[in-house]
Amino acid sequence: MRFLRQSEPQQVFNLNAFLFTIAANLARDHLRNVKRGQSRGLVSLDNEIADSKPHTEDIIAKQCLEAQLQQAIACLPEKTREIFLLYRADELSYKQIAAQLDISERTVEYHLRQAMLHCRHCLINQE
Repeated sequence: MRFLRQSEPQQVFNLNAFLFTIAANLARDHLRNVKRGQSRGLVSLDNEIADSKPHTEDIIAKQCLEAQLQQAIACLPEKTREIFLLYRADELSYKQIAAQLDISERTVEYHLRQAMLHCRHCLINQE
């Protein structure tokens, strides 16, 4: 939510650093509030009742990361994308992929390495 409330969100050059700063500030605020509550003799319910719902900032960060990853996967060459999805989405082994596509396991390994390097490059450069 804090990211969305920013007056000019398009000027964020490093998304990971920005989101980390938001998280660090929220953690500091929380610790400060807990410390104030303890000094006044108040009991913090945070330790007794855990909120199982993810925070809005976490959800937004995950959605942004997923969108970036989907875009990176879409930009892969067709054969590399097919092998990557068989491995990651369908959870097939190198051997199963090689047999299904009638290629060597070494070729599967090569395409997966290329896909991972491409995705990493895209995610790092989009921050």
